[in-house]
Formats: sequence, C-alpha cells, structure tokens
Amino acid sequence: YADWHFSHLNTADTDYNGHLNNTVYADILCDFVPDGMDGREIAGFSIAYEKEALEGESLSIRTAALPEENGCSTVWMTGEHGRGRCFTANLRLRRTGDAG
Repeated sequence: YADWHFSHLNTADTDYNGHLNNTVYADILCDFVPDGMDGREIAGFSIAYEKEALEGESLSIRTAALPEENGCSTVWMTGEHGRGRCFTANLRLRRTGDAG
C-alpha cells in the first residue's frame, strides 16, 4: 500500500449539503492511480460509499495495484477521513487504444 493525502476539501468539491460531490470521487481516484493515467483509460469502475466526506476534511487515499491480466490492470483504493472509511473503489485500466 502507498498512502497519499488529498488536501483540504473545499466548497467547489461539495454539493448543497456540504458533502463531497459524487463526480469528484472519480477525479480523486484518477489523480492517485499508481504511475498515473497517461496512456491509460478506464475500462471499468466501481465505488462503495461508506461515510460522506465533508467540506473542510482531508482524505487519506490508500492504493493497491494488482498485476496486469488480459491487458487490464486493477487498482483498489480506499479513502479515509477522521471519522472512518469514506469509500472503497476499484478501477480496471487498459492502455489507451487497446480493445477490451
């Protein structure tokens, strides 16, 4: 596992309830893909929301990348804040231009 910290969540990241907007989670996940997204595209994605992230909180992102299989790699991620686990997600990634 490798840990990174997503800095302070701000107003632009939140919905009218002050929760992190669902669309921002995908941006965060792409930002923390080991070795980056260059030359890759998302082939599949799932996320389980556990506790909402709130404006002003910081998220600690943990990642684990599995070996490539059938042209795709899988990255598991969890996001945690001071109140516990916020989400668990996985991304299936393939190299840009590969069929899959």
